[in-house]
Amino acid sequence: MTLNTTRRLLRQTGALPTVLLGAAVLLAGLYILQTRTTSFGAFVRMAADGSFGAWSMAYAVGSTLLAVLVSLLFGLSLVQIAWFGHRHLLRRDGAISILSAAGGTLFAAFSMGCPACGAFLPDLVGFSNGLAALPLYGLELKALSVVLFGASVAYGMSKIGRILAEEPDDPRASAFASRASRTLQSRTAQRTALVSILIAILALNQLMIGRVAVALGASSPLMAMGDMLRVPEASAKTIIMPMPNSDGKTTSLKGMPTITEVPAEPKSGTMAERGMHVMIAKGTPFYAPKGISFDTPVEALDAWGSYQNLELTSPEMQRFQMLTNMLTCNFCCGSPTGVTMNSNCGCAHAQAARGFFRYMLKTYGEAYSNDELIGEAYRWQAVWYPAGVVEDYFLATGRGNVIGHTTHGGAGSDGMHGLTQGTQTNTRIAPR
Repeated sequence: MTLNTTRRLLRQTGALPTVLLGAAVLLAGLYILQTRTTSFGAFVRMAADGSFGAWSMAYAVGSTLLAVLVSLLFGLSLVQIAWFGHRHLLRRDGAISILSAAGGTLFAAFSMGCPACGAFLPDLVGFSNGLAALPLYGLELKALSVVLFGASVAYGMSKIGRILAEEPDDPRASAFASRASRTLQSRTAQRTALVSILIAILALNQLMIGRVAVALGASSPLMAMGDMLRVPEASAKTIIMPMPNSDGKTTSLKGMPTITEVPAEPKSGTMAERGMHVMIAKGTPFYAPKGISFDTPVEALDAWGSYQNLELTSPEMQRFQMLTNMLTCNFCCGSPTGVTMNSNCGCAHAQAARGFFRYMLKTYGEAYSNDELIGEAYRWQAVWYPAGVVEDYFLATGRGNVIGHTTHGGAGSDGMHGLTQGTQTNTRIAPR
C-alpha cells in the first residue's frame, strides 16, 4: 500500500519536482556544513589514504550514500507535509511528519564533517573531538536520520493512502503544485536563514578576539587594547609553535623565525594579556595584498584562501609541498597522537595557509627561508586560534599552570607536547 501510495502521490502535478528540489536544498546545506571543515576533494584523498581507519574508503562511500538517501527522504517528507497542509490536516496528521523531518534534518546536519578535520556543528556547540569521538565517526547519526525520515515517510504514506482510498478523485489535487511550491520556498528560506545564523556565529567567534582576553584573565575586552599603547623594551621575529616530531603523529613546541616583528613580553598587565601581547600580531604586514590585516582575522581568512590556486613553477611547487607537510593543523582537527598536516586538511584555516604559502613563494620566494614562511604562517594561525596558541606559549615557557592547557592535535598522549604543566624543565623555551 505504501509503495502504491508513493507512486500515486508522485504522479500528482508538482510532486516529483518538489522531491528533487527539496533533496537538492538539503544536500546543498549538508555539503556547505561539510566544507566548513574540509573540502570534498580532501575528504576523498584522506579516505583513500586510510586516514579514517581500516574501513576508511567504506566509511566515505557509506557517508556519502547516506547523505544522498537522507536528502531524498527529506524531499518526500516535504511533499507529504505540503499534501497535509493542502488538505488542512497538518496539525492532525502531519505533526509526526514535521517532527520527524526536523529531527532527521538535525541529526543529518550534526553528522556532516570529517573525522580527521573536525565537524562544524559539533565543534560549534563544544562537542569534544567532534565526529572522531563517535564509534562510527558520525555514520550512526546519518543512520538515525534515515530511520527518522523513513518512519515519517512510512507513517505519512499510510495516512495519505487511507485518505486517497476514500477520496480517489480529489478535485483539489490540481492545486498541489502551487501549494508545494509555496511550502518549498518557505522551507528553503528557513534553511537559508539557519545557514546564515551559523555563519554569523562563526564570524562573531572569530572577530571578538578581545573576548579571549576575558576568558584568559583580563578584566574586560578593552584591556586587550592596552597592548597597543605600551612601549615594549624589546622586539623579536620569533614565535613558539608546534612542529612535527619524527614519528609524524605528535608535535613539540619550538621557537621558529618569522617575518613580522612583534614586541617582547611586557612586564606589566595580567599574565593572559602578556601572552597575547607576544603571540598575537597586530596591524597590516607589509607583504599582505589587498590590505589583509592581522586586525581583521575573518576577512584575512577568506582573502588568503583565494590564493590557494595560484600557479607555481616546479621549484616553487617543491617548496610549497615541503611547507604544507611541515605546518600542522592543531586546533581544528586530528587527535593528541594523530596530528594532521596542512597538506591533508581541508578546513578554511588550512586553505588560507596554503594560499599564504603560494602567494609568498610567488612574490617573495627568494627573500625568505622555509622556516621563516612556516613561522609567519603560524602568526596567522595565532589570530584564528588565540586561546590555543597562548596556552602553548605559557606551557613552553614553564608557566602552563597560569591558565591551564587544553589538549589538541599532535599534543601527545599527555596532551602537553611532552612538557610538564607548571614546572620549570630543562627543555622549556625561555621567554623573550
